[in-house]
Amino acid sequence: MAIPKQASWMVRKILNMRKYWHTIITSPTLVKKEKFHIQAAYIALRGPVTEVAWSSLICHSVASPRTVFILWLALLGRLRTQDLLIKWGIDVNGTCVLCKNGLETQEHLLFHCYFSKKVWQEMLS
Repeated sequence: MAIPKQASWMVRKILNMRKYWHTIITSPTLVKKEKFHIQAAYIALRGPVTEVAWSSLICHSVASPRTVFILWLALLGRLRTQDLLIKWGIDVNGTCVLCKNGLETQEHLLFHCYFSKKVWQEMLS
């Protein structure tokens, strides 16, 4: 059966996987004791992935989901700071809202801002 053009992208992806199914189902590493192991199939299809040093902060954290999400954005350099909004063409002041001194960047907010430094010092003491 040909993959229909009007099918959603998800259906097309699923139908496109048919060509790999015979290889997957007959692989001795994926079928053990006549049982198919979906985790092994996922790893085989995904391929090798290098683990980042900060994965344990995100994946097995006792922090709230909101905190983990913000940390994840910070580690990827994707926090919505004033400098990023300016790059997107949004008309904002750009000055740090906490210390009113300097351009609000992720680096400034987390490490150089006077107000943030005080908060970090209080948290660590």
